[in-house]
Amino acid sequence: MNNLKNKGLRSIAAAGLILTGIGLSACGGGTPTTQPTTSNPPTGTLSGGALIYSNTCASCHGVNRTGTTLAPDISVNSPRISGKTENALVVWISTHSPVPLSSAERNLLATFLKTP
Repeated sequence: MNNLKNKGLRSIAAAGLILTGIGLSACGGGTPTTQPTTSNPPTGTLSGGALIYSNTCASCHGVNRTGTTLAPDISVNSPRISGKTENALVVWISTHSPVPLSSAERNLLATFLKTP
């Protein structure tokens, strides 16, 4: 009986690790399935919204914001971005980003997304 209980606990622990890995590889982590068309800028050259985008969004949306197999196009001329004001984008980011961002980070990211 004790042996069955140990096997059950190990199965639950293994499932938890697998689910954790899946969650961590969602957006903002893991390896994108498509290769970016350009390389990331050298560390230290980005600031504000560009840095937030690079660290939390680019792995899914692509370094040029044109989308990948993981996430859609959010370039400045895309329907998701062009039709919204910066204030509307702040709200949109808060409901669409799988990565938790502070209010200040959402504001910086919205400004960046509206910039060509």
